[in-house]
Amino acid sequence: MTRSVLLLVCISFLGLGRPPLTFGQIPPGKHELVLNATVIYTGDSHWSQPGEQYDESVTVNVSGTTRWPMSVDWSGYLAPSGPPTKDYTISVEGYGTDALEFLGTSKWSFYRASGWQDQDFFLGVNFSAQDGYADFEEGSFPPIAVDGVDVFGDEIDSGGWGYEALHDAWVNWDEVKNGRMTFATNAPQISASGQGLAQSSLHITAPGAAPVQSQGSMQATFSITVDEPEFDVVIIPPDDFDQWIPQAGADEKTPGNSLVVQLEIRAKDATNAPAGQGTFEINLLNTSQEPGICLNFPAMDQATLDYDLQIDGASGIQVAEDGQSGQTTNAAQSCFVSLTSYDYGAYGQLRVQATVQGKKYMGHVDGQPDQYDLTVPLDDNQNHIADAWEKQMGVYDQNLPPDWDEVDYPSDHKSTGDGIGLYERYRGFQFQGLYERLTPTNKYVFVYDPDDLVKNLAQGHYSQGSSFPVVSGCRTRFVEDDEWTGPGKASAFRRVVNFNSSGFGHAVDQHAIQVIMDIEDTPEVPPDWDNLWKSKASGGQSWSATNSLQNVLGMTWPDYTTSGFDSPLNTFLITIYPPLFETEIRNYVIYHTWGLPAYTNYPASPPADQQNMESAVAAAADAYIAANPDAKKERYFKRLADVTTHEMGHGLGIRHHAPTGAGEMECVLRYFDFDFPRNPNDRFELTARSPWPDIYCRSADHTANGRGCWYEIKVTDR
Repeated sequence: MTRSVLLLVCISFLGLGRPPLTFGQIPPGKHELVLNATVIYTGDSHWSQPGEQYDESVTVNVSGTTRWPMSVDWSGYLAPSGPPTKDYTISVEGYGTDALEFLGTSKWSFYRASGWQDQDFFLGVNFSAQDGYADFEEGSFPPIAVDGVDVFGDEIDSGGWGYEALHDAWVNWDEVKNGRMTFATNAPQISASGQGLAQSSLHITAPGAAPVQSQGSMQATFSITVDEPEFDVVIIPPDDFDQWIPQAGADEKTPGNSLVVQLEIRAKDATNAPAGQGTFEINLLNTSQEPGICLNFPAMDQATLDYDLQIDGASGIQVAEDGQSGQTTNAAQSCFVSLTSYDYGAYGQLRVQATVQGKKYMGHVDGQPDQYDLTVPLDDNQNHIADAWEKQMGVYDQNLPPDWDEVDYPSDHKSTGDGIGLYERYRGFQFQGLYERLTPTNKYVFVYDPDDLVKNLAQGHYSQGSSFPVVSGCRTRFVEDDEWTGPGKASAFRRVVNFNSSGFGHAVDQHAIQVIMDIEDTPEVPPDWDNLWKSKASGGQSWSATNSLQNVLGMTWPDYTTSGFDSPLNTFLITIYPPLFETEIRNYVIYHTWGLPAYTNYPASPPADQQNMESAVAAAADAYIAANPDAKKERYFKRLADVTTHEMGHGLGIRHHAPTGAGEMECVLRYFDFDFPRNPNDRFELTARSPWPDIYCRSADHTANGRGCWYEIKVTDR
C-alpha cells in the first residue's frame, strides 16, 4: 500500500538525576573505567480504515558494559591505556516495522535554553582533556545485530540490524552541559550516573489515506565507575622472539615456521590473591595478505590473498576458518597459542582478552603494561619488517621506510636503487627454485636466461673476467619461466619480477632482462619484436626490410611501448648470435695470417692469381685454427662474454661510444676493429687485447654522455 503523508514530529527530552562526573586522588597505576548502560526503545503504530486495522508494538532492550583500560600518573592525569572491551546484549519483543522504523530513522531532538537542537545522541567517554574535564562522545557501543529478526524489512536483508537504528538515541550529556562536565578535585574515585527519556509522537493525515498515529519513547540509564582490576592478562613471547623471522612453506597452503606465545592470567596482588582462571579470546589484527609466498612465487595467476599469519587450531582452542580469531573452550590460568607464517613477509598484531569471573580483561605484553598488542614479528620501528633481519643487514638504526629503493652499491651510477623496496628485499624471491632474501646493501639485476648463457659465462675460466656480474658489480639473479610474468612488452605487464605484491613496500614494477641465443646460421629478427616494430614503422614494414643483421654478434631490441632507452623496463629482448663469433674469429686469424713472410711481399696490385693467393691464406688460417683449439676456445668465450656484457649494458641504459670504435680499449662498449698491425704470432689477439675488455669505462673519451659508460647505468625502473 502507498501512503502520501505529511510528517509532523513533536519531541520532548527530560534529563533526570545527573550528578557531576568527578575524579580526584585516584591511586596512580592501572584502572578500568566501567560504563554500564541500558537503553529501552518502545514504539507503537496504529492506523485504520473501513475493513482494515493496523497495529504494531515493538520493544528493543539493549544493555551491557564497556570497559576502558586507563592509567593515572603521579600528577593525577587520567588517560586511556588501551582499546575498550565491550559486552552487550540485545532483545526484541513484539512485531511490525513501521513503529521501529520511525524510531530508528527519525532525527531525535531535545530542548535546552537556547532553543530546539537537532542532535545525534551518543554515549561515550573522551579522555583527551587534561585540565579537569571530560566529554562524552560517540563510540561506546559496537554495531548490534539481531540475527533472524526482520525489524527493518528490506533495510536489513542481511539478517543483521545495523548501528544506525540505535546510535541516534544515546544521550549526549556533554551537549546538555554545554560540552563539559566538571571534576571535583578531591574525590577518591570517578563516579557518575543518570538517565534520560526521549518521547515522540507522530500523526499523519493525507487526502484519500487512512490516518496514521505513531508514538515512541527511548529511555537510557547509565552509570560510570572506576574499578581496580583484580587480574592481569599477559602475553608472553618466547625467549628468542627478538630473533624470529617469518618463513613460508612450499606454497600458500603449506605452513612455514611458527611462533608459540604463552597467555597467562595473573592476580594483581600476587602475594595474597591466587591467579584467576578464565577463557581467552585471541585475535590477529592488521594481518598481511600479500599474494603468493614471496615476490615471484607462485605464478601470478596462482597466487591468492590468504592471511599470511594465522592462529593454529590446537587442543582447547577453537579457531575461525580464516585463522584470525579463536577462543579457548575451557577455563584455565594459562594457555599457549601458536601463530604460523604462510609468507616470508608475514606480519600482524596479536590481541588477547580474557574473561575472568564474568569480567573481561584486556591483555598486554609481559613487562610492557602499556603495549596491548604483540607485534609479530618484533618490529619496534613499525615498518612491517622484522627488526632481527634489519639488524642482521646493518640497517636497523636507519629507520628506513618499507618502499626504500636507494641502495647505492655499486655507486656513481645514473641512479641509486634497483627497483626493489626494502620490504620486498626482506620478503624475498625465488630464483631457479631456491628462495632468497635480498640484501639492502647491493643492487640486483634480474635476468631471464633460458640458454644459461649469462650464467655460464660468469662461471667460465676464460669468460668470467668479462662477464656481466663481474663488469657491472651488480648481483645477478636468474629467473625461470614461472618466476616472472613472461617475455613481451611492458605495457602488457610482461617481464616483471616483483609481481606478487599488494602494493605495500613496492617501489616500482621491476623488469628482468631477457637474453637468448640464436644459433641459426642466418640471424633472425625476433618475430614478436618485429610485430612490435611493424606497429610503429612506416607502412608496417618488417625491420629487416631496411636493416641487416650481417656481422652483428649481439642485438638489444628496445620496447617501443615504453619511452626512452633507460633501464630494464625499456629492453624488450637481447639476442646473441654465436655462429657469427666463429666467422669473426676466422676473419681475424686471416687478417694476421697475411702477416706471414710468404704473404707480406704480396704486390699491392695483385696479379691474376689473386684468388688463389687468398684461398691459400684462408687455408693457412683454417689450419692454424685447427692446430690451436685452446687459443680459439679462449678467444671465443672471452669475446662471447664481452659482447653479452656490452648488450646487457644497453639493457641498463648505456649507449654506444661515439664513434663506436673509439674510446678506452678495455671498455666492453667499444667496438672491435682491426685495431692492431698484423701479427702472425698473435692471430687471436689474446696478447694485443690484454687485458681483455672487462669494464664499463668511466672516461669521458668518446662516450655518449661525455662522462663515461659507468655513469649511464640505471638499474631501477623508477
